[in-house]
Amino acid sequence: MFIFGTMRNTILCTLILLIAFPVFGQQASRQKKAKPYRVEINDASFTNSKPEFGATLSGIYEHDTLMEMKAWFGFSYGDIQRTFFYWKGELITVTEVHRVYNAYDPGMPVDSISPSFNARYVYENGKLTLIKQNGTYSLIDAPQDKASVEAMYLNFSEQYTRALDEKRAVKKNRKKIKKRNQ
Repeated sequence: MFIFGTMRNTILCTLILLIAFPVFGQQASRQKKAKPYRVEINDASFTNSKPEFGATLSGIYEHDTLMEMKAWFGFSYGDIQRTFFYWKGELITVTEVHRVYNAYDPGMPVDSISPSFNARYVYENGKLTLIKQNGTYSLIDAPQDKASVEAMYLNFSEQYTRALDEKRAVKKNRKKIKKRNQ
């Protein structure tokens, strides 16, 4: 009788385990996948300067981690676009494009204007490792030494990230995106 009771308990435990494990496995697969989203600021509140034609800032997040951030500034004489790229929350690259407008041809489509200045700044472990600049005319007086350039873009990155974090704290400001390139 003792052996039969133990056998019955063993079979009962085995059945419980066979039923319970598939249920736990199904619950794990039913969890929602985190979708990438965009946060936008369409005024110059994120910056100290107030460009004549405004400024915009947008960030793309995946799994609540900032992956890409774009800042655009419009002036009466041109525009500046800075794009910051992140990997696992760390700044890895900054690109900057300046375009100068022809004040004598206001009818010219802005998108057809070629850049007058292009720059790429590569970071590794928070340190600037590569500076590549092309062009003849920059719209800003940027520092020329490596340490100052490094500090300037790290400061911009922190300032803009804080502004986006404040905006994304309210979930209704998060716009879901389907593809990474939108």
